[in-house]
Amino acid sequence: MAPPSPEFKVIVVGGGITGLALACSLERAGIAYVVLESRDEVAPQVGASIAILPNGMRLLDQLGILDKVRAGAIKYETETLWTGGNGSEKGRKPKRARVIHSMSGENDVLIARHGYEAIFFERQELQQELYNAIIDKSKFLTGRKVTSVEHSDEEVEVKCDNGEVYRGDVLLGADGTHSFVRSEMRKLIDKKDDKLLKDDKKSQFVEYSCLYGISTPTPGIETATMHRAYNRGLSCLTVGGVNVTYWFLYKRLDKKYYPPNIPRYTQADADAQAAEYMDFVVGGTDGKVTIGDMWKRKKVGGLQAMDEGHNDHWTFGRIACVGDSAHKVTANAGTGGNLCLEGVAAVTNSLYKLLHDQNGSFLRQNGSAKRQNGSMKDKSSKQKPDFKAVEAALKAYHDGRKVRAKEQVNKANEFTRIEDFYTLKDEMFAKYFAPYIRDLLVDLFSDGVVGATKFDFLPPPKGESGANMPYNPKYGITKEEALWKRAFFALPLLGVFYIAWQVLVLGMPEKSGPLMVESFSEGRIKDGVSSVSLKTVFTGKQALDNFLLPFVAAFTPSMAGLGGAGLRVKNLGDGVVDLHAPHRMQVISFLTDYLGFNAIWMIESCRRGTLFTFARLPNIFLLLAQPFGIGVIGPIYFFFHYVLIPSTKFHAADNRHVPMHLVKTILPTLVLGYAVPTIAIYWPTSRISTLQTWNFIWQPFPIYLSILHGIFSRLLPNTERIDRITNIKGDLFYLRLIYLITFLLSSMTWIYTIFASPTPIYQVFISGIMNTGANFTTLEEGMRMFLKYDEIFSFGSAAIWVLLCFGDLKREGRLTASWGKVLLVFGGMSLGLGPGAGLVGMWWWRENVLARPGLGV
Repeated sequence: MAPPSPEFKVIVVGGGITGLALACSLERAGIAYVVLESRDEVAPQVGASIAILPNGMRLLDQLGILDKVRAGAIKYETETLWTGGNGSEKGRKPKRARVIHSMSGENDVLIARHGYEAIFFERQELQQELYNAIIDKSKFLTGRKVTSVEHSDEEVEVKCDNGEVYRGDVLLGADGTHSFVRSEMRKLIDKKDDKLLKDDKKSQFVEYSCLYGISTPTPGIETATMHRAYNRGLSCLTVGGVNVTYWFLYKRLDKKYYPPNIPRYTQADADAQAAEYMDFVVGGTDGKVTIGDMWKRKKVGGLQAMDEGHNDHWTFGRIACVGDSAHKVTANAGTGGNLCLEGVAAVTNSLYKLLHDQNGSFLRQNGSAKRQNGSMKDKSSKQKPDFKAVEAALKAYHDGRKVRAKEQVNKANEFTRIEDFYTLKDEMFAKYFAPYIRDLLVDLFSDGVVGATKFDFLPPPKGESGANMPYNPKYGITKEEALWKRAFFALPLLGVFYIAWQVLVLGMPEKSGPLMVESFSEGRIKDGVSSVSLKTVFTGKQALDNFLLPFVAAFTPSMAGLGGAGLRVKNLGDGVVDLHAPHRMQVISFLTDYLGFNAIWMIESCRRGTLFTFARLPNIFLLLAQPFGIGVIGPIYFFFHYVLIPSTKFHAADNRHVPMHLVKTILPTLVLGYAVPTIAIYWPTSRISTLQTWNFIWQPFPIYLSILHGIFSRLLPNTERIDRITNIKGDLFYLRLIYLITFLLSSMTWIYTIFASPTPIYQVFISGIMNTGANFTTLEEGMRMFLKYDEIFSFGSAAIWVLLCFGDLKREGRLTASWGKVLLVFGGMSLGLGPGAGLVGMWWWRENVLARPGLGV
């Protein structure tokens, strides 16, 4: 064997999209390379088209070819989902195609979030543009079919069928699904451990075929439109391009085929399958376009088995697989080419890092010198990376990509099975569920994009500047925090719920119940000195009146001002006994602070990022809080909110956004549905019977909130689809107005309570809570203690929730304030301005943090 070359060199086998992209990236990284392609053409026309998604577009942007690629591509504007008509093939009764759903604007959301759109164009065009971007084309060699691989600690050597021999330090297999490099690498692994590849050898299989083509413009398939047709065992994707139609017909085979029994198809097979499904309806403007319409207009097309699978072992020593040789997906989701480009970026980054030390020094690949910190040294002062260093670099590439790539492969292949109704569950999802959760599906798509790899050694991509969902490998698929872990951190909330249940549901009614019954029988509620009448008829409907009467009775002591300090005369009138009774002051402050609860829960119910979570049902929780107490129900709401809605959901800025027609109507809803009746039930000059009537009206206030908000929001135009793209911060003015008003009301009421109450603030809010064994002699005593506990449990759980949510922000790095500052601000507001002001103020702070651009890398 000839002595190793003094120059660090990479041999790339395969000159498809992966090999061409490797040539461009290695060249820009200053790493010597050679590409060996078995075909004689660089970019042959085989009739295939390709989708490039934002994660792929970003890399093409860094390589400098994005504008040229866009020039020949189509950005789809509308997408229509169909149940594909089955024609009359195989003797079946003809069945018309039916629209499942039609949508538009999703590509604009991707641009706003990621800086790039999803495009379709001919695969040949991408190959040609990548080749054109190679500066030294002498390094890209066609007509070189590799026939053997020799691997040693010193170098790797490959031989071609023309007798040429190439030696290098790294061998990258970019030779596709049936990779020769991968098979040679597996032989080397088997020699070391013949059990290591047991799973890999069974990981790749074929269950679908793809009849594909590029046709001249087909009537009914308009430019920039996409049509997806679903049926049992069949699905079709059709895209209207520029003066061309791209289409794919995916067919499920009779079974899974494993190597070496993978089906191979000829043009005659393609013609036969096209004839069989000539009448299959794929959609179009009139819902009548068929496979036959496109097949007879095809410029080029074919039939191919769709391999799928994921290998656990991509590397060995100096050898690594990249792209389809490492993992293969079905074509339905359009992720395959993008996975290959991400793999190219990842392996090039690892090699670049291998050749550069922490001080920024690097090997000059063209010759004789090494530059370090501005000085020149002879290259002999630093040898090429040894075997272990190379092996570690390739392993780092594998380890950094494996989990993300495997998840992307699984998701893409699951998508194929949904489209062809693989199971009844898949059919139900595609037909009846997916059309109504398109926003959630876009979020899932973005999760697959946001953590994408970029070329670390090249300038940042221009297109992602200003994107409202910045790329960051810490986000997206495989990076979600486990629900069990979030539930573990939120266990204190369940602890509060348990204690509140024991005290408020099991303990207090047992003590207060007999006193409540006594008040009903006497028709009066007393505090030992004074008493007031209890109104029992409100609507004349006995069932309704009797149902709400206990709730009215529970609030009567506070409305009437019973239990006042120093009042020792019997109440003979119908008005409030003591305007500054401790119980009355505590409840007025509590219900004012409760406005903050309502405001925050209503905001969260409207926020885009809380879709399909319990936060969308605040009024259910609020209704349950009426009989059980917010101190019991609040911790449950907070638990589910924290577990199901991590702040990472708002890494996409439009998910923080509250639609304008909803946010503008929250404040008037709260005023009319909660604030007005709450003020009315504690109006100081009203008769007790009037206050009780208002309390009766007030009890189902969560229903009023739901109805009023629904009515008010429908009076305004729904501009959500536009705002989430161009006006994601338009809601902040209204949100801050809500926070400001509720903050001021809570603060002023708290301060008024402190200065107006003749008794110490401790006695108003806390006194007696530790004496859990005490019995009550009057209903006023029982309700006074119940509402004290209710407030403590509700705002105690709210404090835990707030701190948990701020913990999320700190772990993400979005909040730089120290815990000391957070606790000082929260504690200061809660003690000085009241717990309601503390809660609202902290949520306002969180809102401002979430409104800032997310962290990108």
